[in-house]
Amino acid sequence: KTTTTKTTTNTADPSSSTSSSMQLQQPLAEDGNFYYCTICKAPGDVVCCDGCPQVFHKQCIPQDDPSRIALEGDVEPWYCPDCFQDHQ
Repeated sequence: KTTTTKTTTNTADPSSSTSSSMQLQQPLAEDGNFYYCTICKAPGDVVCCDGCPQVFHKQCIPQDDPSRIALEGDVEPWYCPDCFQDHQ
């Protein structure tokens, strides 16, 4: 799986996913990833983690986070903040 950016347009209500345990109840897209940013819960241009179904807006990941630094350096595969340490 490669790092991809996708625009999501699903109209399901993400407000029911307010904790990480409830995050798993998000609808999955055809690519097996969630529709909504794990941090802000909004759709849009999101980056898909290569280690789990979570997606993120680049701007939602703190600039000093190692996964953000890897994203900006086009490191592939790309892992989200939750998966990054497990794949180093």
